[in-house]
Amino acid sequence: MVRFKLSSPRQAAGNLRSRARSDPKTVATYLKGNLQEWFALVEADPADAADVLEELGGDIAVGIFNLLSVERAAPLLEEA
Repeated sequence: MVRFKLSSPRQAAGNLRSRARSDPKTVATYLKGNLQEWFALVEADPADAADVLEELGGDIAVGIFNLLSVERAAPLLEEA
């Protein structure tokens, strides 16, 4: 299992974006297994969360996006 040492939402997003470029499936698995961290990132910084989805690309990003409630997803859509 992949673990990231997080000190801020911005750092988390940077780590996730960087890893998603080379290994999107691992990041998707991580996010699915750590939903509270994903939800916290989305709420704290929707723009960075949207960037993570962009790096995941296509079907993987859609799967992660669909884990969000409408209320959580709305700010991400505003960033798109």
